[in-house]
Amino acid sequence: MIHRQPLYLFVFLSCIAFQLTGCKSGKSSEEAKPIYELLLCEPDGGGNIHFYEILTQEREIHMLLNDSKLKKKVVPTDILTCNFVVFNLGEHNAAGAYLKILKAAETPTDVILTVEEVEPKNPQYDYLPDHEVYPYCVVRIHSKKNIVIE
Repeated sequence: MIHRQPLYLFVFLSCIAFQLTGCKSGKSSEEAKPIYELLLCEPDGGGNIHFYEILTQEREIHMLLNDSKLKKKVVPTDILTCNFVVFNLGEHNAAGAYLKILKAAETPTDVILTVEEVEPKNPQYDYLPDHEVYPYCVVRIHSKKNIVIE
């Protein structure tokens, strides 16, 4: 007489192991994206005054698709689902200034970004005599809600 009990036990344990390890077929479409992405922060090439601009309209966002530094990071569907913020940090005599996003919060009607401009740590070493730099950053907001900058 052949004992089939070990075979049944093997099949049963294999099924349990398969269920425990799961068989996820890929990324879920419901995975949450972060509310923002810092796409670009360049040490030079921005505006000579300190300001930010919120890009919400199709024609404004479309210009990012043609930018040589952003064209691989921005896709045409972003026009329908995202807003962008361009932060110009103004004129600096030392390299190393950048933007730090301290907090991002989403309310039912707004996306609130709390930002801080970080000055160079050692301006005496980064000082550029007779040369100014114009740092800037581009942030993608994964929402079409109103954007508030604090």
